[in-house]
Amino acid sequence: MISLRAAKIEDALSLRPPGTDEKMYEAWMQGHFAGGPAWTAECNGSLVGCSGITILWPGVAMGWAVFDPELLKQNLLSVVRIYKNFIPHLMKEEGLRRIQTHFYNTNALLRWARCLGFEAEGLMRGYAPDGTDCFMCAIVR
Repeated sequence: MISLRAAKIEDALSLRPPGTDEKMYEAWMQGHFAGGPAWTAECNGSLVGCSGITILWPGVAMGWAVFDPELLKQNLLSVVRIYKNFIPHLMKEEGLRRIQTHFYNTNALLRWARCLGFEAEGLMRGYAPDGTDCFMCAIVR
């Protein structure tokens, strides 16, 4: 069963994707943790992923997430359910009208975004650190 708890930066740092520059990733995470609340998703004591929001200005936040690909794959439906239920609560609690985030331009990630309630708003060409295209997606209430 998936559960959420307050995240520690060490959780997110342990999920650094292979090939990602360590210093860049650490700086990215420090910025996220300084910008708003964050959560860790666990399954039977194993770290599945970390996510959070960075408040951009009142009513608007940027969402972020990093996951262990194998554990996410094993627990995908449970993770979708818990986040789909959590996002509306989060938006109400934080007074948000919009959460936006970017997803790599893959069918699987865009399906994941839609399952969580995000709508694609536009292609951001060359956006990712490696030059990969991403889609800006948002939930607006």
